[in-house]
Amino acid sequence: MKIETKTNAKNFQAGFTLIELMISIAVVGFLSTIVIMNFRVGEKQKLLTYAADSVINAVRNAQNYALTSKQIPASTCLIGGASDKAAANYRVQINTSQNYLTLSAQDKCNTVYTLETYTLPRNVKFRSNGLGLFNSSGPTNNNTLQIRYTTPFASATAATTIGPSDVFTGFQSASIALELSDASKVKFVNVDGISGRVQ
Repeated sequence: MKIETKTNAKNFQAGFTLIELMISIAVVGFLSTIVIMNFRVGEKQKLLTYAADSVINAVRNAQNYALTSKQIPASTCLIGGASDKAAANYRVQINTSQNYLTLSAQDKCNTVYTLETYTLPRNVKFRSNGLGLFNSSGPTNNNTLQIRYTTPFASATAATTIGPSDVFTGFQSASIALELSDASKVKFVNVDGISGRVQ
């Protein structure tokens, strides 16, 4: 006689329960949020650094042009009946109400020519009243600033106005504040009026 035994085995299938899936989705969502937030912060910092580099390049170009006595191609200055395209000085002009700064040259006939314009990246601006000038009379904060380098030795002077009657004086240092549009981060560019260092 043959006895058959039947085992009542349950058929188990490998898989995840609904709770396990929900926890996995929550963890992935949380990690994704952290990564995206860090990316946004890094992107903003990069824009601010790029803006500061633009300001530094403008100031250094003004210095270099003054040291090399770069001529002004558009100049129509005539001295003694002959054309003189040599520049008397180069200047960087900043106004906090604008999203750009300009590098200009003044010829020996006192005509000012805009040579280069440096536009700030989106979401970056000059801080209102964030252009600091430090000289023997003490510090001042302004909305306009000009830093001028006179040829041939690139001696530095500065003015807190931009116009035909600018008064340039020697300065110890100048500070240019750049900030994000939401004012969450600020970066400073410093110009030493004595050594000429820009950082």
